[in-house]
Amino acid sequence: MKMVMSHKFGPLLAMLVAVALMRPTAVVAQSGFVSDNTASYSGGTLSTHATLADALAGSNALVSTAFPTRDLSLYLSFNSSYYHDTAYVLTNWFASATGQDGIGNPSNTNTGFFQLADDDAGSVVSQSASWNTALTAFSYAASGAATIEGCANLAPDDCGRLWNGGTSANGGSFVSWDFGLTATFLAAATFNGASGLWESAGRPTSLSGSFSGIFADGTTGEFYRFSAPFGQDSWSWDQGYESVDNILYGADTIADPTATVPEPATLTLLATGLAGLAASRRKKSRS
Repeated sequence: MKMVMSHKFGPLLAMLVAVALMRPTAVVAQSGFVSDNTASYSGGTLSTHATLADALAGSNALVSTAFPTRDLSLYLSFNSSYYHDTAYVLTNWFASATGQDGIGNPSNTNTGFFQLADDDAGSVVSQSASWNTALTAFSYAASGAATIEGCANLAPDDCGRLWNGGTSANGGSFVSWDFGLTATFLAAATFNGASGLWESAGRPTSLSGSFSGIFADGTTGEFYRFSAPFGQDSWSWDQGYESVDNILYGADTIADPTATVPEPATLTLLATGLAGLAASRRKKSRS
């Protein structure tokens, strides 16, 4: 199946593809795993722009919106024995008092809701996951571009959503995205021979990082620049709807203590966005 992209982006897409072909395709490296339904995000921002250039520059915003505190679900795994080739980051809306959207957590029509669902990690252009030498601090960084526009009938399986609060059309494509996370633990991670990963199954004592990027609305033709800082102010955790059974951090790599922990590359969105539209297209066909 070909990548779905609104006709409004046609001339722009042609320019981006031409630029993208000037560089080689990035390769996903290192296996890793993150799964946590007890995190949150708060204090971030979302700005709406008429053009991609304005969104990349952060200028001429039509509307600027502050992210409220929302529960967060993290499922990022590349070539691990748990979930193969996935990139899934979203607002946790399924944990609620009655099992219905919008109670305690928002549905996909509430301001600040986002969903990056990339089931085969086809948009990922870089990734790293590692523990520190004491196995008490876990770092994960990934970036991607040009997610396939899906959601409508879950075909393709991928889904991109970002609700800016001003339109009912929140489906589209992440032009570029960056994910960075650092989690610390009291107890050291242990090695799981079955998965081949150093793992910690428990809630971190602290968690920091963010999810940021540029999103293209598939209906309105607008572009959203966003940044959502991570935290642990989780409504579903406080209400007892989530437990440590839903938490697992793992990686097969122990970091070089002299190395610098990678950070979310918000300032490199231009390079990622331009190159990624061509570099990270799917290589496998979909039914």
